[in-house]
Order: sequence, then C-alpha cells, then structure tokens
Amino acid sequence: MALTRSQIVAQVLLNLQHPTTSTLRDQIEDVWLPLVLHRIADSRWWDQLETVESAALASTDNEVTLPSDIRKLINVRIDNGDDSKTISPISPTEFDRWEHSTIQGASTTGEPLYCCRFGEKLEFSPLADQAYTVSVRYLRSIDEMATDGATCEIPGIDDILVAELTAHGYMQLQNHEQYAVWKATAKRLWQEHDGEIDGTSPVMRLYNVRSVARGPDRWYLPL
Repeated sequence: MALTRSQIVAQVLLNLQHPTTSTLRDQIEDVWLPLVLHRIADSRWWDQLETVESAALASTDNEVTLPSDIRKLINVRIDNGDDSKTISPISPTEFDRWEHSTIQGASTTGEPLYCCRFGEKLEFSPLADQAYTVSVRYLRSIDEMATDGATCEIPGIDDILVAELTAHGYMQLQNHEQYAVWKATAKRLWQEHDGEIDGTSPVMRLYNVRSVARGPDRWYLPL
C-alpha cells in the first residue's frame, strides 16, 4: 500500500527526531519533497512519466505550443498518413544554420524536416506547406504530491523517497554523520529496487537496452 504525503512527512520527521508539529514540516512538504521527487524523476527513465500529445501545425505556420507539463522533449512525429515520420529536435545553432541554407536554396515551404525547442514553443523548418498533426513525445513533470492524501505516482519507491528526504533533511541541518548514514541507506534501497546483485543489475541492463531502443530515432519499443 502506497504511503500518503502525510505519512511520508511524519516518518521523515521521526527519522530527523523532530516533533510532528515542528515548523520543519512545512519546509519538508513545500520545498524538500518536490525537490527530491524531481531528483528521483531525473534519475531513471520512468514509464509513468512518458506521454504523447498531439498539436495542430497550420499551413504556412512554423510553430506549435508545447504541453505545459513538459520536462524533457524526446522526439516529434509528423503525422502524414503513410508518409509519417519521426524527427529529432536539433540545437538552436543547427536550426539557424538549416534555416539559412533553406532560404539560400529558396526552399521556403514543405513538410517539416527539423524542429527546435524555443521556450514554450516548438519551431519547425521549413514552413508547413499544408496542415499537419504533430505528435510530441516527452517526459512530463512528476506530480509533487501537493495534498496530504496524495501518493507517489511511481510505485514501489516510498522507502527510497523517505530515505532520500531524511538524508536531505540532515544535510540541511548540517548533521553530516547522519546524512552519510541515510544517503547510504538510500543507495542500498536503490540497489534493491534495481535488482542489483554483486554489482550487476539485470534491471538496469534492461533499462540501458530500452533507452537505446527508445532513442530519438525510434518512436515505439520493438516487440
């Protein structure tokens, strides 16, 4: 059974040897918990955080608005029937270089070949010669458990979350000895979660393969 935010915070306060009515509770809930959640989200490729959303790219337009919860852009698919294809985002420098070359070559419109993220927008080149549906594949931001009854959306990591929060708490309290103890506990729990045995993690080997298979040049996992 997943622990609620209230239960997690209470356990962390107990580990930090602070009363549950401590003003430290607000800091754990409002600052430390979101921070540690995002660090955990960044530590692995979590299937629970991967999603795809569609956007409309109008004819003669060159940009769409990205989803508001985007954290990391993976790749983009131009949906054009049998000619649908996946394109990889490129850097702003590469994008500007491509834009210059297309202008020089007078190829100003066509099916988008490249895209680049500019803040909340995704810009395409060349300009769309017709309306397209754009599928954006990305990792979204993790839910920050903003209410007492909320649970972590990544299952099976409550003990890791408690250990990481406790370690972070001791670091903030400048108790380096207890920080080291709880950081070592968190590391052990991560190893158990990943199935690590004698330095070899079969789960992480699968993760590495999946990461390659799900790189920018592949839209779906192979069966």
